[in-house]
Amino acid sequence: MNSKPSQSATAPSTVISHRGELNQSHLSRIKETLEKALTEHPRTLAIRVDLRMPSVSACHLERDSPVFFTNSKDELISRFFASLKAQLNHDQRKRIKAGVRVHKCTLRYIWARERSENHKEHYHVMLFLNKDTYRFIGSYKNESNVLVNMVRKAWNSALGLDTDDRNHLVHIPQNPFYQMNRNDLINHLQEYQEVYYRASYLAKVESKDRSDGRRCFGCSQK
Repeated sequence: MNSKPSQSATAPSTVISHRGELNQSHLSRIKETLEKALTEHPRTLAIRVDLRMPSVSACHLERDSPVFFTNSKDELISRFFASLKAQLNHDQRKRIKAGVRVHKCTLRYIWARERSENHKEHYHVMLFLNKDTYRFIGSYKNESNVLVNMVRKAWNSALGLDTDDRNHLVHIPQNPFYQMNRNDLINHLQEYQEVYYRASYLAKVESKDRSDGRRCFGCSQK
């Protein structure tokens, strides 16, 4: 088996530079999350998604729906990750019951909350999964893509919305999937730097709204 690259060999050297100032503390936490993912899962799959807020007037929601409280609590993004974790666990249990070998998969993530020029709040998210568990990615444009559908269902669940007609609230940007293999001494450095560069966008200071006292950035803890 190939030995793992040293920490210095995987140190990121490139961050996004055309979006203004970057929060250095957030960059450090992004690197820590990447390292944790690769330490547990040497073959790691990274996925970039954007989560948009619905128009409350267009939703006809009850007053106690979670979407009415998103401006006063930090629970929305927590509900999203809780739902996604539950779906991943259910999917793995179902596969085990069917007699399929399933590798352990710990979900890790980075998120940033921003407010656009038209004052629309949205979230940028990067997810990290075990590539040995979810090895067949497929096209993100395919409506049957398992991981993309899990993300859509989790966001709708967090918002308290029906899943039938709210898929547009999850935006999948171009080139959303990245694969890293820590044991691939030839390609790993480039793979790592590409993911770090993409994730560094979430550390930009621009568009972060801290006026309401809510968090604008976070990472998985484990």
